[in-house]
Parts: sequence; C-alpha cells; structure tokens
Amino acid sequence: MRLAEMQRAFQDHVLHEAMSIAESIQQSEQFPAAARLGIYSNAYGLRLHDALAYNYPRLQQLMGTAAFAELARHYLAAQPSTNISVRWFGHRLAAHLERHAEHCDKPWLSELASWEWAIAAAFDAADETPMSLAAFAEIGAIGWPALYLQFHPSLRTLRLRTNAAQLSRQLADESEVVVPALLDAAQHWLIWREELTVRYRPMSDAEAGALEMMAGTRRGTFADMCETLCQFHEAEEVPLLAAGMLKKWLTQGLIVAAVEE
Repeated sequence: MRLAEMQRAFQDHVLHEAMSIAESIQQSEQFPAAARLGIYSNAYGLRLHDALAYNYPRLQQLMGTAAFAELARHYLAAQPSTNISVRWFGHRLAAHLERHAEHCDKPWLSELASWEWAIAAAFDAADETPMSLAAFAEIGAIGWPALYLQFHPSLRTLRLRTNAAQLSRQLADESEVVVPALLDAAQHWLIWREELTVRYRPMSDAEAGALEMMAGTRRGTFADMCETLCQFHEAEEVPLLAAGMLKKWLTQGLIVAAVEE
C-alpha cells in the first residue's frame, strides 16, 4: 500500500472505523492491530468530546458529565468535524438538541447551547473601531432617512423561549439554585463585545425588530427602521424612539459606520 493510500485508509478508520488499514499494521498476540488502531480512533473521539465540553461548559454542567458524554458521542456520529480547528466543532449542537428525541422536550438545553455559542462567537469576532457620537452627529438629522448602518462584527441576537440566559449565569455562580423553565413570553437578547468583554442585555420586541431591519438580511435604511417601529408604537412616537435607539447603539459601541444611500 502506498503512503497516500495508507494515510487515507488510516483516516477512514479514525473517522468511520473502516478496517482496511489493519493489514498494514504490525501486530502481535499481545498487541493486535485492532487494539493499536483503537488508541488513535478512541483518542480522536475523546479530543472532540473535550473540545465540545470546552465550547459548552454550562451545558455540560447542567446535563452532567455522563449525559453530556453521550450527547457528544451522538453529535459526533451525526455531525462529523469538518473544520481544521476544533474551536468550530459544535456549531450545530443547538439544532441537534432540538431534533434529538431524548432532549427535544427540554428546550432550555438547545437554547443554552445557542447562548454559549453566541457568547463565544462574540468574543472571537473581528475587531472594529466603534463610531463615536460626535462623528455620527456630523451627518445631521436631515440625512438620517437614507442611512445604512454597519454594526460591530461581534453583534449577535437571540430570541429565547426559556431562561437559558439566567441559567448560564446561575451555573457560573455555583451557589445559586438552577431551575430550567419556559418563559411566559419569548425574550430577545443582544450580545456583543466591548474591547475584551462580552456584553449582553435584553431587548424589547420593537428594538429587536428595528435591529433586524438594520443589521439583518434586509439591510434597511433608517427610514425602513422607522417603518418597522410603527408596527410597535404610534407613528408620532417613532422619531424620538428611533433617535434614542441610535444613541444607545452608538454609546454601546454597536455601530462602526453610517453610509448614506
């Protein structure tokens, strides 16, 4: 077997437990080929389990180590690692938990996974210099309707139906009692990074809608944002509310640029 073929066969064993590589492995009665190969295949799974536990420490804490290990095993089988960095292993864990029969009746698990992933992604996001209030003021209110806003790369939003955000904080403070629960109404959350510190806060439905209009796939203008706010407030209230939101976003370092249409 050529080296390239041997490497592919070894990879197939580690990833898929294929045994074609066994014929190329020196073995003895004391150390058969299967045992020698198992050292590598088992280590691969363990390292990915460790990576998943590192990315989701609160989820592991809530589930317990044994249940989390079982989850990691099922996840690896369903979603094999495809990235050269283990940092990104686990990006579909929340969706996996939603679909998994054993966990789908506990929505706080998938939402806690979504929360932890968003927090980590905000921390790892690229740096960008926030726009200052003074720089934004130079535009002048007359130019606001045609403005497109560019937001900090760390910005993330979540809509949670459970108390996953509170669970994360309670789990970090081991003195608090952890009680997973469904909320009476879904809560929007805004997550971002300020220098080296990840920040988060709840949002109203109106702010979440406005932010989705400006930072989401639609990439609307300030005028579009005001139209969105009219779905939540009386029209005469919207200009002041919209201006207040812009000021809040600027002071929290969420906006990095404002471009006229």
